[in-house]
Amino acid sequence: MASPLRMFTKTEYAVAVRFSDRDLLTDRRSPFSVLAPDEDYWYADPFPYKRDGRYYVFMEMMKKDAGYAGIGMSEYRDGAWTHPRMVIDTGSHLSFPLLFERGGKLYMMPESCAEGCVQVFACERFPDAWRRETVVLDGAFSDSVPFEWEGEPYLFTSKGTDDMYGNELFLFALRPEGGLWKARAGRSVSKDYRVSRMAGKVLPSGGKTYRVAQDCSRADYGRALVFSQILSCSPQQYTERQTLRLAPRDVRTAQPLRGKAGIHTYNRLDDLDVIDFKLCTFSLKSTVQKFRIVAGMLLHRGR
Repeated sequence: MASPLRMFTKTEYAVAVRFSDRDLLTDRRSPFSVLAPDEDYWYADPFPYKRDGRYYVFMEMMKKDAGYAGIGMSEYRDGAWTHPRMVIDTGSHLSFPLLFERGGKLYMMPESCAEGCVQVFACERFPDAWRRETVVLDGAFSDSVPFEWEGEPYLFTSKGTDDMYGNELFLFALRPEGGLWKARAGRSVSKDYRVSRMAGKVLPSGGKTYRVAQDCSRADYGRALVFSQILSCSPQQYTERQTLRLAPRDVRTAQPLRGKAGIHTYNRLDDLDVIDFKLCTFSLKSTVQKFRIVAGMLLHRGR
């Protein structure tokens, strides 16, 4: 059950980054530096990218006044990360900007659940010119992650259940089409709220391969990260073993970060780790807005 204290808090997200020789499975002591929310935006769902020896982080960039997000980007320059700037704004909510290269081209598969499909954008000019390339899968799916297992392409993706915090994890086989893919045979592989929504790319570590999920149990979206080793994967069978759960208290930050209440994304590229934190803090403005919503619903119900 959701805590009644949520009535008095606002929820925002902050991206955090670090350079480390080891990933989060084996190094939980090296601290992350935080890209904190500002007056206009908060930041989540970080995905790293490297081009011409330079690091970039693409992320969900929530426009507080508009109530939807576009895709933002920060660059590591002269020993510091630049302030994030918007690179994709379609007027519809986008998040989880998963990046991949195929055929020498850069693509992005962001969450576009609001548009009712899993789509791919192609980069026409790096980093801020993108166009819709294709639809991989129709339906309101979230946080989709393509990956390969034994040379065959697959797609993890999640779909919401009747409970707003619930998700069902699906595994689709992919078939090549037009230089990319189309989803074909798919099956449900988990309805466990603790592991049924993706939290980043599939992670190779120590000769093993891990699926990174977010814990959405107890009616609480993105409470923690859960790492599960993939044991087998085919259109007919999927098995994994949970190996580690990381809550916000398990991850250190270089700066004090007030209201850490969850983690819901982790990715790694070379020696760069990126993560995000859910922040829940008291907000008088948010409390007043929520009371107005509840009062309006009660008045409507009483008519």
